[in-house]
Amino acid sequence: MIKKLLLALALSGCNGGAPAAKESAAPVVSASASPRVAAQAERYGDAITAGATRVDLAELVKHPAAYADKRVVTEGKVTSVCQGKGCWLELGDEAGSAHVKLGGHKFFVPRSSSGKTAVVEATVLPQVDTGHCEQEAEEQTGRVAKVELVATGVELSTR
Repeated sequence: MIKKLLLALALSGCNGGAPAAKESAAPVVSASASPRVAAQAERYGDAITAGATRVDLAELVKHPAAYADKRVVTEGKVTSVCQGKGCWLELGDEAGSAHVKLGGHKFFVPRSSSGKTAVVEATVLPQVDTGHCEQEAEEQTGRVAKVELVATGVELSTR
């Protein structure tokens, strides 16, 4: 019985039993909203808003409270991705890391996205959640991100 329960939990990924969003057959390839990302990028979720407030990942990590509940665009290297469904990713640079939830499971990124550059438009959460996705990320990475974002859109490139 316990083995069946553990298997069911493992297969559900970090979806937590919520209805699964439909995965698109292919990403939308579009001109990037970031001048630092390659001219063509794979887009997941909504398009990055051209006039959105841009904040360096280092600044978010250093002063997360200053951006709590605000919508920002940030950029970093994808260091880890949910291997269950691709429903979260971690961005990192020399300053630290951020845990990025993907729009309440409305969209996913490829599980092979680690190493790519990501531009993310997201709302900064006032504090890091300690839910299943965050625990899964800690198990994969060995650390806990100090900043958590809920993304509405992600652009990936291999620059």
